[in-house]
Amino acid sequence: MVPVTSRFVRSANDVRWSWPIVALVHCGALAASLSGCAAGPRTVQHPRPATESPKLLRYVQTRELAAFCVAASGRRMAAEVPWGAPGVWGEITLYDTTDWRPVRTVREKDLVQSLALSPDGRLLAAGDWRGSITVWSTPTGAVVRRLGPHPVPGYVGPVGVQSVFFVLGGKRLISGGEDGAVSCWDVRTGRRLWRRKLGPWVWGLALATDGRHLAAALGKDGAALCIAGPEGTVRTLRSSRFVSGVAFCGPGGRQLATAALGSLTVWDVNTGRRVRVLRRQNRKAAHIAASDDGRYVAVSDETGLTVWRTADWTAVAEWTPAEGRASALALAPDGSWLVTNRYGTGFSVWGLAAR
Repeated sequence: MVPVTSRFVRSANDVRWSWPIVALVHCGALAASLSGCAAGPRTVQHPRPATESPKLLRYVQTRELAAFCVAASGRRMAAEVPWGAPGVWGEITLYDTTDWRPVRTVREKDLVQSLALSPDGRLLAAGDWRGSITVWSTPTGAVVRRLGPHPVPGYVGPVGVQSVFFVLGGKRLISGGEDGAVSCWDVRTGRRLWRRKLGPWVWGLALATDGRHLAAALGKDGAALCIAGPEGTVRTLRSSRFVSGVAFCGPGGRQLATAALGSLTVWDVNTGRRVRVLRRQNRKAAHIAASDDGRYVAVSDETGLTVWRTADWTAVAEWTPAEGRASALALAPDGSWLVTNRYGTGFSVWGLAAR
């Protein structure tokens, strides 16, 4: 399935994403390759979990699920079923996380690859495999805007939108696609405000809570870290392994975690240096999610799930669900629960006690 990174921004008054500043970022991009800190990153085998496996709080039976997203308030979660009714490729259901009951279902004619909820949960966005983005009003279920297409000029064939998320309280939307570009959209007008090419393929996106740092997973090309500012610097974070997901974490979002095949790497956002590499022998880290407060990071791989405490990067929970590998994750803003899909049957809600 498609890697999805869920990350949402609560700073609705952050003006750095307004057009004048973004234009400077786009036009002044400077590529710089970083080889890591001089002393070398700390490489460790991850410690054994300090607690037992988390408790299964709820199992919700639906059908096969491909993507999740959670609003910053934590009160709403959206889940997408890739195969809907005849003539419908995707059904997206909005759930109330207090009791996990469905409150709204919308349908899309194209296969959905990524989801996002605005911080207040009143807007839902879905990126599809053809490169378009649909925005719905969650109270009414009506389509508010259609954005796109996402592909680069002259590209032949569909280009899927791999990741979407809202900024400025839902006024702007950031998307990344298989064309290797990141775009910023005005949700009210549907206009593309800017577009930046970061690599051959964007697998996932994340935005720090301060609204200043944007990261993209670039697969075999590592990851890109963009700093929104007059200089518009783009740092390339090199990796010898395929990077499939990114998430900002740690105090104030000052660290970036990149999930790659067999490892989880932690970077310093301000310097772009590796600060820690957590080796995971013979395990393919494919999906990653972080709590909004940056205290926890959850990773799924081919054999199970791990939840990390970012204060000391200890694995506080590690388990293998009976239903097997999870291909989609959603972590509560405060890290109190984790949602994982169950292949072909629905999703599970796991309780993560404060640690």
